[in-house]
Amino acid sequence: MLKHDRFPLSEILSHVLNTCQNYIGSPVELEFAMSIDQASGEQRFAILQVRPMMEESVDIDIDLSEVDRSKAMCICSQSLGNGIIEGISDVVYVHPGRLDRMHTMDLTSEIEAIDAALRAEERPYVLIGPGRWGSSDPSLGIPVQWDQIMGSRAIVEVPMSDIHVEPSQGTHFFQNIITFNIGYLTIGADDFVDWDWLDSIEASAESGPLRHVHLDEPMKVILDSRDSEAIITK
Repeated sequence: MLKHDRFPLSEILSHVLNTCQNYIGSPVELEFAMSIDQASGEQRFAILQVRPMMEESVDIDIDLSEVDRSKAMCICSQSLGNGIIEGISDVVYVHPGRLDRMHTMDLTSEIEAIDAALRAEERPYVLIGPGRWGSSDPSLGIPVQWDQIMGSRAIVEVPMSDIHVEPSQGTHFFQNIITFNIGYLTIGADDFVDWDWLDSIEASAESGPLRHVHLDEPMKVILDSRDSEAIITK
């Protein structure tokens, strides 16, 4: 079938791989199936699964004691991931003190629009917000779907301002977090987010508690999987 060019498999694979790679932003692995109906001659090609090729970060030795904590935007004692994520100059965040828990659903489309705009310009960002990202209960977090925040390179869960919400620790998006090597930080009572510094930056977009800010200098997300600690530097 392939030998006699009865099925243009190489052309199809080239097109599909290039399209998926451009969309995801990294090389991909592809599982597919193909068939030809011998009676009718109908040809079929089906994509079964597309996966980004994993980055080898688990063997990177991280020592957070060497990081200048006076320059930290965020310090976290419970995180997922390992390694250093660089080149992030944008932060999209929802301030817990300004959030109305009964209107979290209203923010999803606005976050999606910011995400789409940043992805179109290939600008990764840090996403910060209260409660559980992706919660099915809008009163316990912002009920986004993965495709609405897929441009983020690090996601930060901070406590709600008025109630205690058990953190998700990334469970809603666990497969995507692992597959795409996304840092996931859960802020505890003894941890730190520099809200005053974030609020001092002129907003590129702002709506109620939601702000998008662009930084003059890129940040680093530093994740230590041994101790589950992380620091985001300014």
